[in-house]
Amino acid sequence: MILGAKPAGPMRAFDSKFEIRFRTQRPKADGKGMVDDFDVEVRNKNLDRTCLVDELSGGQFVLVNEAVNLGIAIYNMRQGDGIHYETLFRDETVGALDAANGKEYVRMLRRAMDLSSFHQVIFICHTPLVWELADRILSVGDGRVVAGGSEGEVVTDHRSVVHLITPNN
Repeated sequence: MILGAKPAGPMRAFDSKFEIRFRTQRPKADGKGMVDDFDVEVRNKNLDRTCLVDELSGGQFVLVNEAVNLGIAIYNMRQGDGIHYETLFRDETVGALDAANGKEYVRMLRRAMDLSSFHQVIFICHTPLVWELADRILSVGDGRVVAGGSEGEVVTDHRSVVHLITPNN
């Protein structure tokens, strides 16, 4: 899928719905002291509820997981000592998303592109409701990459998010 860099309307991805905390210790079973551990806690501020990341619904888990991964990618981009990456790749990350969460996912990709100065985001998914939100769809097959899944033009656009259709889709 390809998404343009400047979508209309406010950017609501990375909003304040969720807070994420990495917990590296937990209390010992006897309550005396701490033991090293690792958990990801997620607070849904809209519901005023905190849980572990693996207790989220499938769609919520995907969005939180992607927000963390995109945050790491943006951080790495900014720490790159002058190295500039033009393309962010995402693969098979949206399987459990319904239409509303699919839209949120695409908004997150657009926002990550703006925050990091990536020229394009290319992602692979098998969910038509999500890939139809892209600015452009690419198909790969027989050694060719074409836009629109047919005999369309070869894609060279800048600042876009691409859904890449592979022969197995």
